Amino acid sequence: MIRIPPEIIEEVKNTANIVEVIGEYVPLKRVGKNYVALCPFHDEDKPSFTVSEDKQIFHCFGCGIGGNVFTFLMRYKQCSFYEAVKEVAQHYGINISQIEISPEEETQLQHRKYLLALNQWAANFYHRFLSEHPLAERARDYFTKRGIKKETISDYLLGYAPPQWDTLTRLLQQKKIEFNLALESGLLVEKEGRIYDRFRDRIIFPIFDAKGQVIAFGGRVLDESLPKYINSPETPIYKKGLNLYGYHVAKQWCHQEGKVLVVEGYFDLLSLHACGIKNVVATLGTALTPAQARLLKQLAPKVILLYDADAAGQKAAIRSLPLLLKEGLTVEILVLPVGDDPDSFIQREGMEVFLKFLNKAENLLDWYLKHGEEETRDDLNLRYQFLKNAMEIISFLKNPLIQAYYRDKICHLFGVNMSILN
Repeated sequence: MIRIPPEIIEEVKNTANIVEVIGEYVPLKRVGKNYVALCPFHDEDKPSFTVSEDKQIFHCFGCGIGGNVFTFLMRYKQCSFYEAVKEVAQHYGINISQIEISPEEETQLQHRKYLLALNQWAANFYHRFLSEHPLAERARDYFTKRGIKKETISDYLLGYAPPQWDTLTRLLQQKKIEFNLALESGLLVEKEGRIYDRFRDRIIFPIFDAKGQVIAFGGRVLDESLPKYINSPETPIYKKGLNLYGYHVAKQWCHQEGKVLVVEGYFDLLSLHACGIKNVVATLGTALTPAQARLLKQLAPKVILLYDADAAGQKAAIRSLPLLLKEGLTVEILVLPVGDDPDSFIQREGMEVFLKFLNKAENLLDWYLKHGEEETRDDLNLRYQFLKNAMEIISFLKNPLIQAYYRDKICHLFGVNMSILN
């Protein structure tokens, strides 16, 4: 098997600028000779992730992860060394199409294919069980009560996991599929020497990547027992923050509409789809990540956030603002009535009312400034901190004219002089 010649790897590495490549995925800020950011590999409040343009390396002083441009891509995108080299080469117009992968790389890619094939088989099993089995009658009734039609069930390959502890386990055993693979995928769980199905008596939501491959699952109970939702663990083919639920279905509709609606939950998305609104994705229960912001950019130039009207939903919307502005996206927010989420609102009001309400979406940056001004009127310290945060967010705007417009707007709205904002 031919490997990638060292001279090709060296050419790609020497041509690449690590700041440019990492900057596509992480919002970097120059500090002295280096660039810093919040680390994408662990949670932190202060940036400890550093990129050196001179040395062409990165290092996080918080979690200790570091390396070169290929190391970053392999860890960030959970891809092989070959895939990382290929991506960087394509970015800089270097042709490596004739290069074959090493035996180690082939083993890794084959393992990913096995996991994907297993997930696809499981998704088909759950879907058939929902459609055909008498034990799934409760699940079919549940979808009907929530207004989810057969078309939506088919488009998202929704399913139902039977209530027994070992239905999938026994099927895998019959097919002579190694338990280790099923355990790694998260379909099975091992505890105290016993192996059993992770998902039991739950609606199943297969999670697809941008290529339409099943990479993970979510499961919901049919009543209000806890935990209401459980999800696949992270695996070699699944990292929560790198995907958007519904992307594979939404992309053609987003391109047609020129905008993408972003919701938080599975049923928020499914209810909108069932009512005919198909340019919608969900964030899989995480705060929006840089990788998800880039996926949104691939879908449409305008993003409309439909988060819950509570404080947590508004906070999540504001937190996503700099990530989306950095991608050059137009960002709007639709504030739903208190107590509503997209699912409950469209189920009650219907598609026509929802579409009219959608026209009331506000520019998120304007909305953020307006509410910030109202909420900080009685506390100068809080007001000053808000202004600092607002100026930082504005710095992510790519157009200098728009940046200048918002600086002037802040001065007028808050009654401050530009000099105190510099």
